[in-house]
This record gives sequence, C-alpha cells and structure tokens, in this order.
Amino acid sequence: MIKTILHLIPTLEGGGAERQLAMLSTEQSKRGYEVHIGLRRAGINKQLLNDRIQVHYLGDYKIIDPRFFINILKLITAIKPDIMQTWLPQMDIAGGLSSIFKSIPWIMTERASSLAYKNIFFTSYVRFKLANYSKFIVANSKEGIRYYDRAFNRKKLKVIYNAVDVDSIVEKTSKASNNTNKTTYILSVGRLEYQKNHETLIEAISLLNFNQIKVDILGEGSMMAELQQLIIKKKMEHIIEIKKYNKDWWGLLKDSSMLISMSRYEGSPNVVLESMAGVCPLIVSDIVEHRELLSNNSALFVDVNDSKSLSEAIINIIYKKDEAKERANNAFCIIQKFDINTAANEYEKLYNHR
Repeated sequence: MIKTILHLIPTLEGGGAERQLAMLSTEQSKRGYEVHIGLRRAGINKQLLNDRIQVHYLGDYKIIDPRFFINILKLITAIKPDIMQTWLPQMDIAGGLSSIFKSIPWIMTERASSLAYKNIFFTSYVRFKLANYSKFIVANSKEGIRYYDRAFNRKKLKVIYNAVDVDSIVEKTSKASNNTNKTTYILSVGRLEYQKNHETLIEAISLLNFNQIKVDILGEGSMMAELQQLIIKKKMEHIIEIKKYNKDWWGLLKDSSMLISMSRYEGSPNVVLESMAGVCPLIVSDIVEHRELLSNNSALFVDVNDSKSLSEAIINIIYKKDEAKERANNAFCIIQKFDINTAANEYEKLYNHR
C-alpha cells in the first residue's frame, strides 16, 4: 500500500500544472499520505499547500547541471518514497532518470499535446524514451495521450482530467457585480508565451469600434515586451492592460462579459475549466483540446489565428447576451464532474496498481 508520495515539479508559479499539483497534493495529505514536493523554486501556488506537505528545494539549476540530478537522488534516499510523480518535461527527464537509478515506481504526467514539442526535438526525444520506464503515463486530455498511442501499450496510458474547485469559484463569483456602468469587460488569463496566442486577441480588439471596452490580460512570461509593443502599435493602451497573474483571479469573472482563450494548443485548459465554473461566457480557439470539453452549445469557437472572426464573436456576445448566458449555463453543467476527489481517486488507483 502506498504511503509516501514524492512529486517533482520545476516551480509552484502561476501555471495550470502547478495549480493541479497544489490541489492534488493537498487532497492526498488530507487522506493520510505523507506527501513531499521537490522543486527548483516556489511560487504563488505554494500558498495552496497545507502544513502537512513537506517542500524540498533542489536548487534552481538547469536540467543539464549534474547537481540537480544529485540533489534529487539525495532526496529520494532521505524520504524513501513508495512512488514518484513528475510534472512538466524537466522533471519528467530528471525524475525519470532518478527513478530508474533508484528503482522507484514512477508516474509521468503529460500536461500538453504533440504541438508543444515541435521545436524541442532533443528534449522531447529523451523524455519520450524515458517514458518507457514509467509505471503509467497520465495525460489530462485525450489529445495529450494520443501523442503516445502508437509507441506504448495502451494499458500504460491513462487520462485523468484536471480538477476544478467549483465551490470556491462559485463562492467568489456569486457576489454582485461591481461593473455598474456599460463597459464591456473582457478577460484573458494565461502565460505570456507563444502557446497562449494573446497577439490574436490584441489584433481582434483593435478591429472593434467600441469605446466602452476594457480588456485585462493576466499573465507573465517571455513575450511581455513584445505584447506591450503590439498594444502600443495598435493604439490600444487605453483599452488593453497586461496585469500580473493572481491566484484569486476568479473574482474577476463576476464582472466579466466574457473570457477569451485563443491558445494554439493545450492540455486540459485550467483557465477555461475555471471560467466554466464561474458561469462566464466563453470564446475559445477551435482546437481539439477545447472541443474535447466544450461544444457549440457551451462556447463560441474561433479559428486560432483569425482575429477578424474573433472580433465578430466578441460582438456576438455583446449584442446577444441571452444566448451567451445560456451557453455559459450549459458549460457550468459540464464542469460539475471535474472535482478534486475524482482526480485523487483515479491517481490512487494507479499508485496501488500491481
């Protein structure tokens, strides 16, 4: 019977994988497991952990630094975990190697899909080869697990969808809206990276002829300067603002006319799932990962790089509020099954599988 769990993740900053780990490890500790998390550095999601979870800092090293691998081995020797679970490619590689070296059962998680690895051939190749030694590969979407379909025994491949704290989101969004004027408030939440495609949103907003629009983009990342320059170029500084990610961003949903996610690819998109729980009208990119969760009855879909169609979808929600609300209510019904107890139960079965 599994008693001690070691999770490895690069950081606990404001990403979807980080939030999922924080939720899962907290639930596991409540169930009586001894839970450890090894990481390079902390972050905003560390605040979600309870006092029973032990956090270990491995040093803020790159994957090629041998000290990083040595520190993981030392941690395994010290805590003697019954099982290890890794999150994100760096830890899949370093943790996977460590599990082989120490003969520790290992579960690898897939948080994206094949497009995420298009430009990182060597890293993805090594990770893919190491995955052969894992006990299970767990993806958070069917599209994510399809990446492994042809090379692995299907009994090894599992899909466990991301969990959503529906009750907390409902509590935060049930208060009366602060948006008492006629401004259309548009929200987009996600890392400032190529994957999230914020540039198409900025282009779409620049095509609109409305003065009473306010757009907040919440996130941090390597494209901050580039996106700021695009906002200035389009003369949208008075409309679009990029703000730092806040773990309590759910409260903004009650004032939001819509949430827009134009990602080029995803795993199981936490922001979209959480917006579904907040009964917020959705516009999403027409990718397989979004179609896996939503239909035309619960969201508006737009081609990934089509800023003109996105601007038209925004106008649709502004002028057809009743239809938008109906789709949001349909999405809320879908989200009810995405709870942390279900996810924890599924992982528990895999941990104890012989």
